[in-house]
Amino acid sequence: MHYCIVGCGRIAQTHARILKKLENFVPGNRTRFSFASRDKNKVREYRKKFGGELVFDSYAEAFASKEIDVAVICTPNDSHQRLALTALEQGKHVIIEKPIARTTAEADEILAEARKRDRHVLVAENHRYRPHTLRLEQLVRSGCLGVIKIIRINVMRTHRFKPDEWRASFDQMGGGPLIDGGIHWVNVLLTLGGSPVTAVSAYEPPTTLENCPGEDSILITNQFQSGAAGILTYSWGIRGSFPIRFFSVHGSEGSIYCSNSGVIGLMKCRFWRPLMFSFRDNQGYRAMWQDFLLCLAKGNCDQSLATGDIGRRDLAFVESAYQNMKTARAPI
Repeated sequence: MHYCIVGCGRIAQTHARILKKLENFVPGNRTRFSFASRDKNKVREYRKKFGGELVFDSYAEAFASKEIDVAVICTPNDSHQRLALTALEQGKHVIIEKPIARTTAEADEILAEARKRDRHVLVAENHRYRPHTLRLEQLVRSGCLGVIKIIRINVMRTHRFKPDEWRASFDQMGGGPLIDGGIHWVNVLLTLGGSPVTAVSAYEPPTTLENCPGEDSILITNQFQSGAAGILTYSWGIRGSFPIRFFSVHGSEGSIYCSNSGVIGLMKCRFWRPLMFSFRDNQGYRAMWQDFLLCLAKGNCDQSLATGDIGRRDLAFVESAYQNMKTARAPI
Protein backbone atom coordinates (compact mmCIF):
# COMPACT_ATOMS: atom_id res chain seq x y z
CA MET A 1 0.00 0.00 0.00
CA HIS A 2 1.07 3.55 -0.68
CA TYR A 3 1.00 5.99 2.24
CA CYS A 4 1.21 9.75 1.83
CA ILE A 5 2.53 11.70 4.82
CA VAL A 6 0.54 14.93 4.79
CA GLY A 7 2.41 17.80 6.42
CA CYS A 8 6.16 17.98 6.86
CA GLY A 9 6.65 18.78 10.54
CA ARG A 10 8.63 16.98 13.22
CA ILE A 11 6.28 14.02 13.69
CA ALA A 12 6.35 13.36 9.93
CA GLN A 13 10.04 12.54 10.28
CA THR A 14 9.28 9.84 12.85
CA HIS A 15 6.64 8.21 10.65
CA ALA A 16 8.87 8.33 7.58
CA ARG A 17 11.78 6.63 9.38
CA ILE A 18 9.54 3.82 10.61
CA LEU A 19 7.82 3.29 7.27
CA LYS A 20 11.18 3.03 5.55
CA LYS A 21 12.28 0.32 8.00
CA LEU A 22 9.00 -1.56 7.54
CA GLU A 23 9.06 -1.52 3.74
CA ASN A 24 8.83 -5.32 3.54
CA PHE A 25 6.98 -5.97 6.79
CA VAL A 26 3.78 -7.20 5.12
CA PRO A 27 4.61 -10.21 2.89
CA GLY A 28 3.60 -9.59 -0.69
CA ASN A 29 2.45 -6.04 0.05
CA ARG A 30 5.37 -3.63 -0.09
CA THR A 31 4.99 -0.48 1.99
CA ARG A 32 5.46 2.66 -0.09
CA PHE A 33 5.35 6.25 1.11
CA SER A 34 5.42 9.78 -0.24
CA PHE A 35 5.13 13.34 1.10
CA ALA A 36 2.71 16.24 0.66
CA SER A 37 3.25 19.80 1.87
CA ARG A 38 2.30 23.34 0.95
CA ASP A 39 6.00 24.17 1.27
CA LYS A 40 7.59 23.07 -2.03
CA ASN A 41 11.13 23.23 -0.68
CA LYS A 42 10.40 21.29 2.50
CA VAL A 43 8.56 18.45 0.79
CA ARG A 44 11.53 17.86 -1.51
CA GLU A 45 13.92 18.13 1.40
CA TYR A 46 11.99 15.43 3.26
CA ARG A 47 11.97 13.04 0.34
CA LYS A 48 15.71 13.53 -0.12
CA LYS A 49 16.37 13.03 3.60
CA PHE A 50 13.99 10.20 4.42
CA GLY A 51 13.38 8.51 1.09
CA GLY A 52 9.94 8.05 -0.39
CA GLU A 53 8.65 8.04 -3.93
CA LEU A 54 6.53 11.07 -4.76
CA VAL A 55 6.18 14.69 -3.68
CA PHE A 56 2.94 16.65 -3.80
CA ASP A 57 2.91 20.44 -3.57
CA SER A 58 -0.62 20.51 -2.19
CA TYR A 59 -2.76 18.28 -0.02
CA ALA A 60 -5.50 18.25 -2.65
CA GLU A 61 -3.06 16.92 -5.24
CA ALA A 62 -2.09 14.07 -2.93
CA PHE A 63 -5.69 13.14 -2.12
CA ALA A 64 -6.63 13.15 -5.80
CA SER A 65 -3.73 10.90 -6.79
CA LYS A 66 -4.67 7.35 -7.72
CA GLU A 67 -1.22 6.29 -6.51
CA ILE A 68 -2.09 6.97 -2.87
CA ASP A 69 -4.07 4.50 -0.73
CA VAL A 70 -3.71 6.04 2.74
CA ALA A 71 -3.41 9.66 3.91
CA VAL A 72 -1.32 10.10 7.07
CA ILE A 73 -2.40 13.47 8.47
CA CYS A 74 0.37 15.18 10.44
CA THR A 75 -0.94 18.75 10.48
CA PRO A 76 -2.27 20.99 13.33
CA ASN A 77 -5.40 19.88 15.17
CA ASP A 78 -7.75 22.35 13.51
CA SER A 79 -7.08 20.83 10.08
CA HIS A 80 -7.73 17.19 11.02
CA GLN A 81 -11.45 17.20 10.28
CA ARG A 82 -11.20 19.08 6.98
CA LEU A 83 -8.29 17.06 5.61
CA ALA A 84 -9.68 13.73 6.79
CA LEU A 85 -13.05 14.39 5.14
CA THR A 86 -11.38 15.43 1.87
CA ALA A 87 -9.16 12.34 1.85
CA LEU A 88 -12.10 10.04 2.62
CA GLU A 89 -14.18 11.62 -0.15
CA GLN A 90 -11.34 10.75 -2.52
CA GLY A 91 -11.46 7.13 -1.39
CA LYS A 92 -8.40 7.12 0.86
CA HIS A 93 -8.02 5.40 4.19
CA VAL A 94 -6.92 7.86 6.87
CA ILE A 95 -4.43 7.80 9.73
CA ILE A 96 -4.67 10.91 11.91
CA GLU A 97 -2.18 12.17 14.47
CA LYS A 98 -3.81 12.48 17.88
CA PRO A 99 -6.20 14.01 18.72
CA ILE A 100 -8.55 12.71 16.05
CA ALA A 101 -10.15 16.19 15.97
CA ARG A 102 -10.79 19.20 18.22
CA THR A 103 -14.31 18.12 19.24
CA THR A 104 -16.39 14.96 19.26
CA ALA A 105 -18.73 16.63 16.75
CA GLU A 106 -15.80 16.91 14.32
CA ALA A 107 -14.74 13.34 15.06
CA ASP A 108 -18.28 12.07 14.43
CA GLU A 109 -18.27 13.67 10.98
CA ILE A 110 -15.01 11.93 10.14
CA LEU A 111 -16.21 8.53 11.33
CA ALA A 112 -19.57 8.90 9.58
CA GLU A 113 -17.84 9.72 6.29
CA ALA A 114 -15.53 6.73 6.71
CA ARG A 115 -18.53 4.40 7.19
CA LYS A 116 -20.26 5.96 4.19
CA ARG A 117 -17.20 5.41 1.98
CA ASP A 118 -16.30 2.01 3.50
CA ARG A 119 -12.89 3.39 4.46
CA HIS A 120 -10.84 2.99 7.63
CA VAL A 121 -9.75 5.64 10.14
CA LEU A 122 -6.93 5.02 12.60
CA VAL A 123 -5.39 7.38 15.16
CA ALA A 124 -1.61 7.57 15.60
CA GLU A 125 -1.70 7.04 19.38
CA ASN A 126 1.75 5.60 20.02
CA HIS A 127 1.37 5.46 23.83
CA ARG A 128 -1.09 2.59 23.37
CA TYR A 129 1.79 0.51 21.98
CA ARG A 130 4.58 1.40 24.40
CA PRO A 131 6.10 -1.73 26.02
CA HIS A 132 5.32 -0.69 29.59
CA THR A 133 1.72 0.24 28.76
CA LEU A 134 1.13 -3.12 27.11
CA ARG A 135 2.77 -4.97 30.02
CA LEU A 136 0.76 -3.16 32.68
CA GLU A 137 -2.45 -3.78 30.78
CA GLN A 138 -1.57 -7.47 30.65
CA LEU A 139 -0.92 -7.57 34.40
CA VAL A 140 -4.15 -5.74 35.21
CA ARG A 141 -6.19 -8.06 32.97
CA SER A 142 -4.54 -11.15 34.53
CA GLY A 143 -6.26 -10.43 37.83
CA CYS A 144 -3.06 -10.59 39.86
CA LEU A 145 -3.85 -7.21 41.46
CA GLY A 146 -7.30 -8.34 42.50
CA VAL A 147 -10.13 -5.83 42.22
CA ILE A 148 -8.78 -2.63 40.66
CA LYS A 149 -9.55 0.34 42.88
CA ILE A 150 -7.43 3.35 41.83
CA ILE A 151 -5.41 4.30 38.74
CA ARG A 152 -3.13 7.33 39.07
CA ILE A 153 -1.25 9.19 36.36
CA ASN A 154 1.01 12.14 37.12
CA VAL A 155 2.76 14.13 34.37
CA MET A 156 4.19 17.55 35.22
CA ARG A 157 6.67 19.49 33.13
CA THR A 158 7.31 22.92 31.66
CA HIS A 159 6.78 24.15 28.13
CA ARG A 160 7.32 27.59 26.67
CA PHE A 161 4.84 28.61 24.01
CA LYS A 162 6.26 30.69 21.19
CA PRO A 163 3.77 33.39 20.19
CA ASP A 164 3.81 32.27 16.56
CA GLU A 165 3.56 28.49 17.06
CA TRP A 166 0.27 26.82 16.24
CA ARG A 167 0.00 25.36 19.74
CA ALA A 168 -0.34 28.92 21.07
CA SER A 169 -3.62 29.32 19.19
CA PHE A 170 -6.81 28.07 20.84
CA ASP A 171 -8.51 27.67 17.46
CA GLN A 172 -5.71 25.49 16.16
CA MET A 173 -5.22 23.46 19.35
CA GLY A 174 -8.83 23.10 20.43
CA GLY A 175 -7.84 23.66 24.05
CA GLY A 176 -4.74 23.63 26.21
CA PRO A 177 -2.09 20.96 26.86
CA LEU A 178 -4.64 18.28 27.83
CA ILE A 179 -6.01 17.91 24.29
CA ASP A 180 -2.50 17.82 22.83
CA GLY A 181 0.04 15.95 24.97
CA GLY A 182 -2.39 15.00 27.72
CA ILE A 183 -4.60 12.91 25.48
CA HIS A 184 -1.77 10.34 25.37
CA TRP A 185 -2.25 9.76 29.08
CA VAL A 186 -6.02 9.83 28.81
CA ASN A 187 -5.61 6.87 26.47
CA VAL A 188 -3.42 5.06 29.01
CA LEU A 189 -5.89 5.79 31.82
CA LEU A 190 -8.87 4.51 29.85
CA THR A 191 -6.93 1.48 28.60
CA LEU A 192 -6.01 0.44 32.13
CA GLY A 193 -9.51 1.26 33.40
CA GLY A 194 -10.94 -1.26 30.97
CA SER A 195 -14.59 -0.19 31.25
CA PRO A 196 -16.69 2.84 30.29
CA VAL A 197 -16.33 6.07 32.24
CA THR A 198 -19.42 7.01 34.25
CA ALA A 199 -18.32 10.30 35.84
CA VAL A 200 -15.67 12.99 35.29
CA SER A 201 -14.66 15.97 37.44
CA ALA A 202 -11.91 18.41 36.52
CA TYR A 203 -10.13 21.29 38.24
CA GLU A 204 -7.97 24.02 36.71
CA PRO A 205 -5.18 25.56 38.81
CA PRO A 206 -4.07 29.14 37.99
CA THR A 207 -2.67 29.47 34.47
CA THR A 208 0.77 31.13 34.48
CA LEU A 209 2.28 30.18 31.11
CA GLU A 210 2.55 32.98 28.57
CA ASN A 211 0.75 32.41 25.27
CA CYS A 212 -0.97 29.26 26.57
CA PRO A 213 -4.25 28.90 24.64
CA GLY A 214 -6.13 27.21 27.48
CA GLU A 215 -5.37 25.55 30.79
CA ASP A 216 -1.67 24.99 31.48
CA SER A 217 -2.51 22.47 34.23
CA ILE A 218 -5.46 20.25 35.04
CA LEU A 219 -6.42 17.67 37.66
CA ILE A 220 -9.09 15.15 36.66
CA THR A 221 -10.87 12.53 38.69
CA ASN A 222 -13.16 9.94 37.16
CA GLN A 223 -15.01 6.75 37.94
CA PHE A 224 -15.29 3.70 35.71
CA GLN A 225 -18.31 1.47 35.34
CA SER A 226 -16.34 -1.19 37.22
CA GLY A 227 -16.24 1.12 40.24
CA ALA A 228 -12.52 1.88 39.93
CA ALA A 229 -11.47 5.52 40.24
CA GLY A 230 -8.94 7.38 38.12
CA ILE A 231 -6.79 10.41 38.91
CA LEU A 232 -4.95 12.23 36.12
CA THR A 233 -2.74 15.24 36.84
CA TYR A 234 -1.29 16.91 33.75
CA SER A 235 0.67 20.15 33.52
CA TRP A 236 2.99 22.06 31.26
CA GLY A 237 3.42 24.84 33.80
CA ILE A 238 4.98 23.35 36.95
CA ARG A 239 8.64 23.29 37.95
CA GLY A 240 10.38 21.10 40.50
CA SER A 241 7.63 18.52 41.04
CA PHE A 242 8.56 15.06 42.35
CA PRO A 243 7.93 12.40 41.23
CA ILE A 244 7.74 14.21 37.93
CA ARG A 245 6.18 11.50 35.81
CA PHE A 246 4.73 8.24 37.05
CA PHE A 247 1.61 6.16 36.90
CA SER A 248 0.31 3.42 39.16
CA VAL A 249 -2.47 0.88 39.47
CA HIS A 250 -3.77 -0.16 42.89
CA GLY A 251 -5.89 -3.23 43.55
CA SER A 252 -7.16 -5.28 46.46
CA GLU A 253 -4.24 -7.73 46.12
CA GLY A 254 -1.37 -5.52 44.99
CA SER A 255 -0.04 -2.40 43.32
CA ILE A 256 2.12 -1.49 40.35
CA TYR A 257 4.24 1.66 40.05
CA CYS A 258 5.86 2.65 36.77
CA SER A 259 7.92 5.55 35.49
CA ASN A 260 6.27 7.18 32.51
CA SER A 261 9.54 6.84 30.62
CA GLY A 262 8.94 3.10 30.60
CA VAL A 263 12.41 2.29 31.93
CA ILE A 264 11.46 0.46 35.12
CA GLY A 265 8.54 -0.30 37.38
CA LEU A 266 7.79 -1.93 40.72
CA MET A 267 5.12 -4.42 41.63
CA LYS A 268 4.03 -5.52 45.07
CA CYS A 269 1.59 -8.32 45.71
CA ARG A 270 3.08 -10.53 48.41
CA PHE A 271 6.52 -8.99 48.02
CA TRP A 272 8.25 -6.27 46.02
CA ARG A 273 9.71 -7.13 42.64
CA PRO A 274 11.08 -4.99 39.81
CA LEU A 275 9.40 -4.82 36.43
CA MET A 276 11.70 -4.46 33.45
CA PHE A 277 10.42 -3.32 30.07
CA SER A 278 11.88 -3.57 26.58
CA PHE A 279 14.11 -0.68 25.57
CA ARG A 280 13.45 -1.51 21.94
CA ASP A 281 10.75 0.68 20.46
CA ASN A 282 10.34 2.46 23.81
CA GLN A 283 7.97 5.03 22.29
CA GLY A 284 5.81 2.43 20.58
CA TYR A 285 5.93 3.85 17.05
CA ARG A 286 7.24 0.69 15.41
CA ALA A 287 4.61 -1.52 17.07
CA MET A 288 1.92 1.01 16.15
CA TRP A 289 2.90 0.99 12.50
CA GLN A 290 3.18 -2.78 12.41
CA ASP A 291 -0.40 -2.94 13.69
CA PHE A 292 -1.58 -0.37 11.15
CA LEU A 293 0.18 -1.98 8.19
CA LEU A 294 -1.22 -5.42 8.95
CA CYS A 295 -4.74 -4.18 9.68
CA LEU A 296 -4.92 -2.12 6.50
CA ALA A 297 -3.43 -4.90 4.37
CA LYS A 298 -5.91 -7.46 5.76
CA GLY A 299 -8.86 -5.08 5.94
CA ASN A 300 -9.52 -5.81 9.63
CA CYS A 301 -8.86 -2.39 11.12
CA ASP A 302 -11.58 -2.95 13.72
CA GLN A 303 -9.02 -5.18 15.46
CA SER A 304 -6.47 -2.36 15.75
CA LEU A 305 -5.55 -0.98 19.17
CA ALA A 306 -5.98 2.60 17.91
CA THR A 307 -9.18 2.78 15.87
CA GLY A 308 -11.00 5.98 15.10
CA ASP A 309 -13.64 5.00 17.65
CA ILE A 310 -10.98 4.72 20.37
CA GLY A 311 -9.61 8.13 19.37
CA ARG A 312 -13.13 9.49 19.62
CA ARG A 313 -13.50 7.90 23.10
CA ASP A 314 -10.32 9.61 24.31
CA LEU A 315 -11.44 12.95 22.90
CA ALA A 316 -14.85 12.59 24.59
CA PHE A 317 -13.07 12.24 27.94
CA VAL A 318 -11.05 15.41 27.26
CA GLU A 319 -14.21 17.22 26.20
CA SER A 320 -16.02 16.13 29.37
CA ALA A 321 -13.11 17.33 31.50
CA TYR A 322 -13.10 20.73 29.80
CA GLN A 323 -16.85 21.11 30.21
CA ASN A 324 -16.75 20.10 33.88
CA MET A 325 -13.76 22.35 34.56
CA LYS A 326 -15.80 25.38 33.52
CA THR A 327 -18.87 24.46 35.57
CA ALA A 328 -19.49 26.89 38.41
CA ARG A 329 -19.21 25.27 41.83
CA ALA A 330 -20.98 26.45 44.94
CA PRO A 331 -18.72 27.31 47.89
CA ILE A 332 -18.57 24.80 50.71
